[in-house]
Amino acid sequence: MLRFSLPITLPEASMISKISSIPFTFFTFLITKNQLKPFGCLNSCFMNRFLPLTNKSTNTRELIIEILAEQWPLTAKQIFLLVKKQFNKPITYQAVHKTIKELVSTSCLDRVNNHYSLNKKWIETSFGFFSLMREEYLGKNNVTGKKYSQCRIGVYNFPDAYYQLIVPLFKKEKILRLCSKTPALILSSEANLTFARKTYHNALVSAGKNGQPKIKYLISYNLTKKKILEEHDLDGLNRLKKYSKNPYIEIRCAPTKTIVSGAICKKDYFICLTSVAHTDSIGVIHIAGKDFSKISELYDNNFVNAFDVNDLIFDLEKNIESIKKN
Repeated sequence: MLRFSLPITLPEASMISKISSIPFTFFTFLITKNQLKPFGCLNSCFMNRFLPLTNKSTNTRELIIEILAEQWPLTAKQIFLLVKKQFNKPITYQAVHKTIKELVSTSCLDRVNNHYSLNKKWIETSFGFFSLMREEYLGKNNVTGKKYSQCRIGVYNFPDAYYQLIVPLFKKEKILRLCSKTPALILSSEANLTFARKTYHNALVSAGKNGQPKIKYLISYNLTKKKILEEHDLDGLNRLKKYSKNPYIEIRCAPTKTIVSGAICKKDYFICLTSVAHTDSIGVIHIAGKDFSKISELYDNNFVNAFDVNDLIFDLEKNIESIKKN
């Protein structure tokens, strides 16, 4: 099981999820005011297994939760007897046992030596849900309820998924906001790593020629510099100089540790899952929603305060000149 957190560019969002051997898995998120806010465990069955407790529960699932909230661990028979005592109509052991199994399968309950108790992670998840609900309903500035809408998340466990997903959007978007630690448009060694990456590289080149779409390209300062110098990539430096004057591709630089590789579109957000040094890549998170304008604003604010690409060019030329003299 892989455990990871969404980067800070996603305000207030964090997740723990299972990535199976299948290429991708969809999760359900809730978003409000264009900020992603996950409610509880991020899997499709969460809302089916989140059980708000009431003073007079008549639902078998709710009763089992309430019983185990008061005393634990209990056997299935003990739970059945307590449910039967509190239920307002006859119920069979088989029905209670079936519900217990469902709660175990959705990680609401833990089973140890045929004894059951509430799953601690589920408790934390439920607490987070109510904390967020309290914040939204009782916040000082909250007068009316905020409207939530769903978005979808695809978690892909192979790196080339990013390029396969992003390339078709070059024809649909007016502007693409990109972040790259090892820019495929610039570095010679990066453009042809795989067929999918080559297709992405070609799409960037095409955008630089016809302006469809316009590109904002935030690249790493120190890692790009390091690779150009170590690989003696003078063609990469020349491309950097060429595209620094391109009217359709605006390039700026930032320290590698501050960059989260990915892309922001009008209705799509991509987060590449890589190490800080970008020495490996395990996949991509694709978030499809209705409007990511707020995240675009965050990107633009960071972009305008990043280093001018000419600073990187000057630094590279200075280092190359020093190497030639030595």
